[in-house]
Amino acid sequence: MKIIFAIDPWIYRDLVGDQLYTLENIFIPSIKALSEYGHDVKLLIGEDLADVLLLKNISIPCKLHVISLKSLYNIYNNHYEAHKLQYKEKSTALQKEKLKKIIFQELDCWYPDVIISFTTPVSVWKELYQKSLSLQFENGIFSRSPYPYLCQLDPFGFLGKSYPYVFSKELKNTAITKKQKDRIFKLKKIYKEEIFDKYNPVNKKELIDYPGQKIVLVPLSYNGVVINDLASKYKSQLDFLLEVIYKTPKDVIILFTKHSLQITGGIPSETELYLLRKFPNLRYDKKFDHYAFCSQWLTPLVDGIITINSTIAYHGAFWDKKVFTLGNCEVNVVATSSNINSIDKYLNQNKKYNSKSYNVIYHLLTRYCFPIKYFFDPIWLTKRFEKMIDSKKAGTLDTSFTGMPLIDDEDCIFDLLVSESPAMKNNYTPRTRT
Repeated sequence: MKIIFAIDPWIYRDLVGDQLYTLENIFIPSIKALSEYGHDVKLLIGEDLADVLLLKNISIPCKLHVISLKSLYNIYNNHYEAHKLQYKEKSTALQKEKLKKIIFQELDCWYPDVIISFTTPVSVWKELYQKSLSLQFENGIFSRSPYPYLCQLDPFGFLGKSYPYVFSKELKNTAITKKQKDRIFKLKKIYKEEIFDKYNPVNKKELIDYPGQKIVLVPLSYNGVVINDLASKYKSQLDFLLEVIYKTPKDVIILFTKHSLQITGGIPSETELYLLRKFPNLRYDKKFDHYAFCSQWLTPLVDGIITINSTIAYHGAFWDKKVFTLGNCEVNVVATSSNINSIDKYLNQNKKYNSKSYNVIYHLLTRYCFPIKYFFDPIWLTKRFEKMIDSKKAGTLDTSFTGMPLIDDEDCIFDLLVSESPAMKNNYTPRTRT
């Protein structure tokens, strides 16, 4: 099988080698395993990442292909414009032809069976290689400690083109059985008793002013990339946060957290301090900076999640919280509401859980997101590719959510969701930023 791992060739977010972590820790182990299994594997990257590999003396266990930055600027003005046009499938015929030419030349007309795309909208590869299985690599529902690291390979893309968004109605309305629902209940019980009750560094009493006060969590992302900016009407994370502040009742605590990539392009510290002074119900604790992935620890403690496209929305649905999604992307599939105009009404509802969200979460955990260890298993990954290729040939992969094959035996999947959690290991302590 011919397989190519394609990492976006632009200098992403203006930072040379920005995508090195994914290449070194996720793609290279998978490339090595697939190559040793007998597949013809190639890696396509940009010249900035190639330079970093050389400087750090990192070897690649397959044929390396490099796209020059100059050739990209001969097609698009910048990476933001490129990704925007590619995502919306609005590149001109000339731009498409130029891109096709440089990629075909670099690969010497080698035609892949499978393409794994990171950051570049997968629609690019679907158009260039229509017979290939093109997949968008991303983190899954859970991906950060204390949860297990899950990843996903989406045949449609991200945001409003993603698999959960495309099949939103079907996923919500396909009821799971009692046995399947019990698997979710059991997993939640284990996570609560064995992880969050034992290790949560945050105490709910520290977050509220009086017993019974409602809390919402707003996990912020970062600015300047299409995967965030095209998810909503907002031009920045500040715009988003301000709307939340203005529309949320003053007696409801608003906690906000920062994305690990929000170091640049986020809300400036002066603005952050101003907002905290001006709005008494807006809260940010220094502890949020100390602990890595603090949103994961906060979610079980709050009453609602307000987000554009954070996977914390899935966590909120898993923990039976009200979920408000203010964008157009995959997480809308578990939304309580797509706006916060009546947020107080929803926060005061006593409904135990959203059965439709459970339908979605179960499907995604058993057919869409898989433990990272499977991405390094060439036998499992080969079978996964073969099943998806068969579904593509049969026409079901693009037209029906039933075209997505099971990841594994369902009991095995839920066992792994426990055993692969870092918090289930001996001597676990919550990860810090330092």
